[in-house]
Amino acid sequence: MKEYLSPDDLASTVILMRDVDTRAILLVEGQSDCAILDGHLDDSVAVTLPGHGKQNVCGAIAALQAQGVTTVAGVVDADFDWLADEVCPGVITTEYYDFDVDLIRCPGVLTRVVGAHFDREAMRSLLEETLEDTVASWLLETASTLGALRLVCRRDGLELSLQKFPIEEVFDVRDLRVDVVRLVELAVQRSDAVVVDPTQLRVLVEAELKAATDPGRLASGHDACAVLALVGRRRLGARGVGREVIERALRSAVGCAEFSTLRVAQDLTRWADGLGVWLWEHHAA
Repeated sequence: MKEYLSPDDLASTVILMRDVDTRAILLVEGQSDCAILDGHLDDSVAVTLPGHGKQNVCGAIAALQAQGVTTVAGVVDADFDWLADEVCPGVITTEYYDFDVDLIRCPGVLTRVVGAHFDREAMRSLLEETLEDTVASWLLETASTLGALRLVCRRDGLELSLQKFPIEEVFDVRDLRVDVVRLVELAVQRSDAVVVDPTQLRVLVEAELKAATDPGRLASGHDACAVLALVGRRRLGARGVGREVIERALRSAVGCAEFSTLRVAQDLTRWADGLGVWLWEHHAA
C-alpha cells in the first residue's frame, strides 16, 4: 500500500493521528530514518512516521502548514537539491547528502563501527596505504567518485541507471579506489536508452572531483557503506559484513553526545523550542 501513498494521504494520516495522539510528529523518508531518531527521542513527547519517500514528506508538510498545523516537522536527506535550489520550505534537511554521511562524519561513530567489525591492526595497515588521516576521510573521498557521477547526471538531466550500482565491479581493492573509466563505462552500459559519450562523461566527473573542496559533499552514505563492506570482505576477512550491516551499525553507534552535534538534531531542537517541548531522552546541556 505504501507505494501508492501520496502527500495528501500522508497529511490525512497525520491529521487522524493528531485526533488521538498529542505528541509531536516527525515525518521522515523511511524506516531507517525512524531507527536513527527513535533511539534518542523521548517517546512520550514525540513519534516518528515514515513518509515512504522524500516528495511525500515535503508535500505533506506543505499541506499541513497550509492548514495551520505546527506540531509536525519533516526531516529529509539533502541529496543534491542545492543544485536547483529545491530545498523544501519548512522541512529540516541533513547537513550532508544523507543521514549516513552525517553519521560517518560524526566524531567517534565510524571508529566504533570499524572496531566492532574489523581487525584493528589490519584496518590500521590498510589506512596507511590510503595516505588518509582517518577511515572516514578515506571512505568519503572514495565514495565521492560515484557521487560525482550522480551529481553530473542530476545537473545535466542524464537518466543513467545508478540504482543498486554494483560497486564491486568498479572498485579496485588493491589500490583502494574507484576506477573512474570503468565506472562511467558500466553506468552507460546499464542505461541502454540513454545516449552518452563515456569519454565526455568521464571528463565531467573528473572535473567535479577536482573542483570539490569537501568530498563529503558528493558522497552518499549508501555508497560509502557499500565500499567499507566490500573492503571488509575482500581485504580484512570480514565475510559476513555487508552494506546493510554497516548502515545498522552506524545508527546504533551514535551516543547522545554525538547525536546532539548533528545539525538535524540541533534544528529539531530549535523547532521543538517553539512548541515548548524537549524532544530528547537525554537532558539539555
